[in-house]
Amino acid sequence: MSHSSGFSTPSSPFIANPQDDGTSRLKKKLASLDYQHGQLKDLFEIERTRNLTRTKDLERDLESKSRAYDANVSDLKFVHDENVQLKEQLRLMSQQLQSSNQENEYLRSELGTKTGLLDKHLQEFQEIEKHLEEVVALKDQELRYKNEEYRSYKEAQTRELEIKTARIGELGEQLRLKDVQISELTDRNLRSDESNARKLYEKECNSQLEYIRELEKKNLELSNKLREHQSRHENLQILKHEKDSMMVKLANLQKLDLQRQQLVVEHDKLARKVERWTDNEKQCSELRTLNQELQTRLEFASQETTQTKQDYVALQSKLIESNNKYNELKSQLAQKDTETRKHENNIKLLQQEIVFLKDRLDNVTEANTKRGIGLQNTERFDKLVGLLDSYKQQLQQLKQETTGQKRRRTSEVEKPVVRERVLELRDNPASNHERVTRKMITSLREENEQLKAVKLNDENQVPRAVYERLGAELEQAQQEIRNLTKRMKRLREMFSSKAARFNEIIHLLLGYKIEMLSDTKLKMYPKFNNASFIQVDLSRSGTENGRVLDENGIRVKLPSQGGFEKVDVDNLIRFWVLEKQEPCCFFNSLNLELYDKAPAGVWGRNTG
Repeated sequence: MSHSSGFSTPSSPFIANPQDDGTSRLKKKLASLDYQHGQLKDLFEIERTRNLTRTKDLERDLESKSRAYDANVSDLKFVHDENVQLKEQLRLMSQQLQSSNQENEYLRSELGTKTGLLDKHLQEFQEIEKHLEEVVALKDQELRYKNEEYRSYKEAQTRELEIKTARIGELGEQLRLKDVQISELTDRNLRSDESNARKLYEKECNSQLEYIRELEKKNLELSNKLREHQSRHENLQILKHEKDSMMVKLANLQKLDLQRQQLVVEHDKLARKVERWTDNEKQCSELRTLNQELQTRLEFASQETTQTKQDYVALQSKLIESNNKYNELKSQLAQKDTETRKHENNIKLLQQEIVFLKDRLDNVTEANTKRGIGLQNTERFDKLVGLLDSYKQQLQQLKQETTGQKRRRTSEVEKPVVRERVLELRDNPASNHERVTRKMITSLREENEQLKAVKLNDENQVPRAVYERLGAELEQAQQEIRNLTKRMKRLREMFSSKAARFNEIIHLLLGYKIEMLSDTKLKMYPKFNNASFIQVDLSRSGTENGRVLDENGIRVKLPSQGGFEKVDVDNLIRFWVLEKQEPCCFFNSLNLELYDKAPAGVWGRNTG
């Protein structure tokens, strides 16, 4: 009974025959799988590193090419705008030069006629001036001579009048004395002979009367001479008036001379203006040559742009190929991970079986020692113990390899990623794809848990229900992808229409039309001057001083005609952007300045 209980029918081939073919086949299979796993892992790592380096190189090349392409596009647009403005300036300057040449010819002809007339008048006035100077000199000499004669005659007359006056005084005194004598004589006559006295008195009276008549004649002669002197004085006054009129004419001649000098100065100014216009014509020729150079540069830049576009397309195709290869390698890695999980499950099953066999062997060894089994069973037992140790070592190596793979995979997954802020919609293709992949991952995890729970007889066998479920999920995912592509197309159309409407609203309310050049550069066209633009570089933000934008972050291009050259853009940028750190106030101030500097009636302003 004890013998029959000790050697009952075993439940595993390891008990019946330790050197059975199942053990060797399992060892060979494990070794081959381990070798294949190592080879595939090494190949995958090599290919993965190669593809990663290639992808990084392509991404760097693509990024540099895209930056160069964006820079070339912005520079091309800027050069094109400058070329248009230079052409407009050249056309205006040629028109101004033509009009100035016509005006110069007209002014030259008019100046020649005026110069001839002035020379003729100048000769006439010089002749008149000489004649007047001669007449004035003669009249002045005659007046001096007559004045001297009049002064001497007047002095003689005044002396004679004084003498006569003194003589009249003396005669009056003599007459008074005579009256006294007459009164005395009358008194004497009363006493003596009155007749003799009367005769003497009559003689004396007659002599006095004759003397008085002579004085009256002389007085008449003096009055006649005075009248002659008065007429001469009147003639002298007339000559003085003529002299004053001659002086007025001389002053007019001096004024005409001043006008002639002013005309000469204007002639010099016009000559200098003609020289300036010749210089401007030279500058126009230089601008024409510069325009031709800019056109050649523009053509060269357009050729470079087309070449850059072609390189960009080629890099995109290379990037797509590398992404496809990367996705294939990821799918191969996922397959290898599933195979690794299957091997781990098999290893766990083998561990459980080994533990079970070890327990059975312990039981068998105890039973055999009790019953005194021979040397052959002891050798078999030693072989089984060695086989178990080798299995333990292989399991330990497999565990270390799997933990190393997991650690490397987690370290690759947990690499620090440069954080970037991306503007996206809530319902975009990326988030939808993420939701679908999460759903698939959760379903695959559930399936993995189910497969772990179920013991499969053959590792290559897949249940039909699992295959059908995966097919249904794949069809559902494809249907979702089709629906999402349709929805994405509708969203793109809606987004483009809404973006255009949004741009129109911004242009209507804020007064700027926005054009995106790249992710960090944009152009803003003011409402009140379509020929100008503002180029903003948002990459200039966040500098070392903590500014929103620096002085090179905003570039303004205004036309040089129509009064817009009076807009002080540099002062606005210095005040609002650099000092106040308020770019929005700068844009509003610039719009107000452009509205104020625009010509009256252009934007419907009420100038009244």
